[in-house]
Amino acid sequence: MESLGLSDNRLTAVSLPSIINNLNPLSVLNLDISFNMATDHGAKAIANHFNYTNNVLRYLNLSNCDMHCTDMKIICQVLRVYPNNLEELNLAGNKIAAPGAIGKCIFLRL
Repeated sequence: MESLGLSDNRLTAVSLPSIINNLNPLSVLNLDISFNMATDHGAKAIANHFNYTNNVLRYLNLSNCDMHCTDMKIICQVLRVYPNNLEELNLAGNKIAAPGAIGKCIFLRL
């Protein structure tokens, strides 16, 4: 499977990790989990997906997932360490730039 679209499925930080943890990091090129609740454990599951040297994911849509700066920090820290093929990361409609949070976020240039 190269592409998985899970947009707007009412996935939560409880249900999302079980799906993400079972994806093959060597085959999934496109992952769309937009319009779900990817906070906390969901963000950690996404970050863990990148803990593979040969990860092939190219497009990740995390738009409108109610993510906060701390959630993005978890993901960005892993993306900075592990080589990846990520070309596009969509974060539109999240809460990663709340007042006072900008200085705490780690911004990543892809």
